[in-house]
Amino acid sequence: MREYFRAWKQYVCFSGKTSRREFWMTVLWHIIVIFLLQIVIGMSLILITDWAFDRIEQILAWILQLYCTGFFLPMLAVTVRRLNDAGYSVKSLLWLLIPGIGMIAVLARLCTERSDAFSETANTDE
Repeated sequence: MREYFRAWKQYVCFSGKTSRREFWMTVLWHIIVIFLLQIVIGMSLILITDWAFDRIEQILAWILQLYCTGFFLPMLAVTVRRLNDAGYSVKSLLWLLIPGIGMIAVLARLCTERSDAFSETANTDE
């Protein structure tokens, strides 16, 4: 949970590095929050009466959209820092413009180890 709150605190910090663990924990907590919001929305829609159904459904949908839109910038910052940590440029995000394969290319880069870890293993072989 610490990583998730750190993402919110450093939402405009695009420099620096983020470890794989911190990145994926942030993604996991983001998914959990969305899941919990969906449960609250579903339960509240079950409990409300018919006359207020449409208005409350719209309000709850707006709350979910507001959260997702608000978390866009912190998630972008964490992703950029993760790419920096892996030794890739921010330009790697341009892969996302290619349907299908672009997402796979970016995910592969986000899963790679730190760039300094590669240099350490190369030095130990000598």
